[in-house]
Amino acid sequence: MPEIGVGKRLSEVGGRMLPVVRWGDDADVDSVRGNRARALSWGMPHNPYRLLVVQRADALTVVVHAYASRHRRRLADFSPGLRNQLVRASASISLNLGEACGYHSPPRVIAFLETAIGSCNEVERILSLCARLGVHDPRLSFIVSEIAGVRMMLYGLRRHLKQSTPPPLS
Repeated sequence: MPEIGVGKRLSEVGGRMLPVVRWGDDADVDSVRGNRARALSWGMPHNPYRLLVVQRADALTVVVHAYASRHRRRLADFSPGLRNQLVRASASISLNLGEACGYHSPPRVIAFLETAIGSCNEVERILSLCARLGVHDPRLSFIVSEIAGVRMMLYGLRRHLKQSTPPPLS
């Protein structure tokens, strides 16, 4: 697996680029009839990988897991569950986005987005704690900046969903 550094794009993790399809490019909407078509027109695509934020969250999970694996012993010295909590919280970001793609109800989708935002905050706080406890890594600032980028995308997606109301289902 390629090393992640300041000069590399996070979506290149794992040696392959994930397809990037922007929000609103859901071609299936035209072929679907009835209420489902109206629900899809406002909201989340069924395939979570169509969202750039999901791709970045997946890549972030890989990077955080590599960080936690490199510093396994140091993290265990401070708290036995700290590494596990870090890995689980980073995975929770993309898992909540994936689950949100299964719903058509704006309030339910927004709830999953808010959980993913909370997981971003949790990962960032754990990494900040690690830095204060002396677990230094040259990639730490890069990881924290990627967390901030994913969180900003989640805030934007949440704002978009709150502003766009779905048409009434009849």
